[in-house]
Amino acid sequence: MKKSVEALIWATVFLEAGLRRLIGDWPAPTPEELEDVLTERPKALKRPDIPFAEVLTAVGGWPAIVDAVERWRWRKANQLTWNIFVEVIFVRASPARSRLKSKPRWQVLTEKYDLTPKTLRLRGQRAVEGIADEILAGVH
Repeated sequence: MKKSVEALIWATVFLEAGLRRLIGDWPAPTPEELEDVLTERPKALKRPDIPFAEVLTAVGGWPAIVDAVERWRWRKANQLTWNIFVEVIFVRASPARSRLKSKPRWQVLTEKYDLTPKTLRLRGQRAVEGIADEILAGVH
């Protein structure tokens, strides 16, 4: 189930306003929207073990996901990882050079956090794993 929840989180962030959806500032995605992302980005995303509709039902619906994201991201120990996750999502969505900066976006991030691109991606994955754990901890 954890891998399916992680797949749901990754699929969500690649939707329009994906991060806003995760924090509850945008309408919840439908299972169909999430499935469409898998079709549009087959190399970037792993398929869930079970359909997204079943994942959403199993975890208590979208409000349970938003609550878990909020709990996880505001814990002091997770705040830097959350910030890196957000920036990694923006870079993955548009990895080219910034219009305002002459450096590639990955280079700007590596300098900002003093981490390698690989470590930045791993921190992004760690955020997804931590959020998935938080979601599943709320499942009874």
